[in-house]
Amino acid sequence: MRVCIFLIIDGLKLEAQACLLLPSLRRHLGDTVSVIAYRRKDVTTPLQPVTEQVLRACNVKLREIPGTGPDDPNPWREPYPIGNKILAASDRRDCDISVFIDTDMVFTGPFDFAKVLGSAKIAAVVSDYSTMSNDEEGWTAFYAHFGLPLPEQRVTLLKGRELTSLPYFNAGMIIFRETIGPQKRRFGAEWLADTLRFDHEVSYPYIRANLDQLTLPITATRLGYPVKPVPNTFNHNLQGHGDPVETNPSLLHYHTFGVLWSHEARGRAALEDLQNILEGQSLESFYDSFMAVLKRKRLKKLM
Repeated sequence: MRVCIFLIIDGLKLEAQACLLLPSLRRHLGDTVSVIAYRRKDVTTPLQPVTEQVLRACNVKLREIPGTGPDDPNPWREPYPIGNKILAASDRRDCDISVFIDTDMVFTGPFDFAKVLGSAKIAAVVSDYSTMSNDEEGWTAFYAHFGLPLPEQRVTLLKGRELTSLPYFNAGMIIFRETIGPQKRRFGAEWLADTLRFDHEVSYPYIRANLDQLTLPITATRLGYPVKPVPNTFNHNLQGHGDPVETNPSLLHYHTFGVLWSHEARGRAALEDLQNILEGQSLESFYDSFMAVLKRKRLKKLM
């Protein structure tokens, strides 16, 4: 199975995150996967030199996000930066399995994506919480808009009261087969089409920031292949769950630099991975390029 990981690197913050993520990826996964970093076409600011260096050293291809040129119409009802990952998911990649990961992550162990996916078509970690629009009335309205009954699948949310919910997943890490079913439908393109339709047509109130997570199980249900829930170790929310003692996650989702630096062992490991990629050069170029977003007070404790 040819596996391709893709991520978004638009803006200074995401570039800085990528400089930590990509070296950790190559240390733990080696050359077992290909990697694509997507960037909007209409961005005119050049990448930081240290970012370019990390991309080269980690053998990462740079691509433009489809439909984001300066003359392309905005497909969203209103600005939706999270939608960049769905636009990127719709791109054609020469692989069997695609994996989207948020850029605010670091690998801390090996990860066999094909094995984790198994015979399923789509896989993700269950969300920590529901949202106010994720009650049964809301889900009924959402699925009905696509001519679908509620699915039989239920999941147990990972935080709070650990409620039983209709399928709802953290979209920070999604594993999916590039083509699905006998008609070889492209999941990324189907997900984008459903999300745009939801964005423009659904009137039942919902939190727009969660649009990606609301549509993910709907697309999976419509295609006839429910999302496979996978263990939290494959998208561990460091901010929400802390650093686990019993298990060693393969992928940490730290969300903010301050959280990563506050877990000193994890922060130092990420910086060491970057240092190794820079081949003995000082980390000063990283600090100087991204100091505005790195949460300096907490970072100083690691230096």
